[in-house]
Amino acid sequence: MKLQTPIYRETLKFNLWVSYFFLENHKETYQNATQAAIKAYGYTSPEQYNLASVTGYKNLRKYKFLGVATADMMGFGFAELLKIGIKKALDGSYSDWEALMIRLGYFQEKEIIQQNNQFNQFNFEDMREAIAQSRKERGLTP
Repeated sequence: MKLQTPIYRETLKFNLWVSYFFLENHKETYQNATQAAIKAYGYTSPEQYNLASVTGYKNLRKYKFLGVATADMMGFGFAELLKIGIKKALDGSYSDWEALMIRLGYFQEKEIIQQNNQFNQFNFEDMREAIAQSRKERGLTP
């Protein structure tokens, strides 16, 4: 059984939703799928909030699969992409192919490991004097 990539259509309202969702000058809808759906689809009543959240979720999935569907229609299915990747790896330009595969959703983006080093600059030999100074500053000296 061959799996097919779902076919999605771009509609005017979907494209309007994309503009609300991705353009930073729309502060209330930027990166908020539900608010973008409310504006793009004209949901006005509070009862339609749940409908807007479902529409926003579906549009996010639709947007995610549009790249894969377009690549499939152009003849670049997963098997063809693997052939390209193997050739790129052999030629030494693997990173471009890896970035494409991450963009299409076939690969997961690597998490950057953040290393937090805190270096202590306090000289512990002077701790007794530091405590005495702190007590003096706070008026706690006997």
